[in-house]
Amino acid sequence: MQIRLLNDMLRSKQVRYAITISLSFGVDMCFAYALARIFNAPLGVAAAAGFAVGLSVNYILFEFWAFRRARNSFSLMRGGLTALSASVALLTRLAVIYLLGAVMARGAFADGFRLIAGAGVSAIVNYLFVSRLVFRNRNALD
Repeated sequence: MQIRLLNDMLRSKQVRYAITISLSFGVDMCFAYALARIFNAPLGVAAAAGFAVGLSVNYILFEFWAFRRARNSFSLMRGGLTALSASVALLTRLAVIYLLGAVMARGAFADGFRLIAGAGVSAIVNYLFVSRLVFRNRNALD
């Protein structure tokens, strides 16, 4: 019964999208935070690197799972459009981190908050681009 319910949930494109975003976000945040706090990378650099790693995970999961179709393959066009939307989202993220940094104190909690706030805003921007540009006319398997 529980396995069937889980299987039914995973058929939903929205659930797969939410799981994809959550996994990518986790990879992104862990990578960025580790770079900033363990390796003393500047927060902006760490955020950009985490974003790039998370984006890679995100695209692969979108292509082969969340928006899957009968024949999956990497697409230079979708990859390029994903990178374009990610660039806009990254600029948004860095702007949020910079603006919050101008009004917040430094420290582990503040850095974590700035990273999460920047990621949240950039996730909204990225979703709008990806859903309306990259995978808009794709016939996904539901």
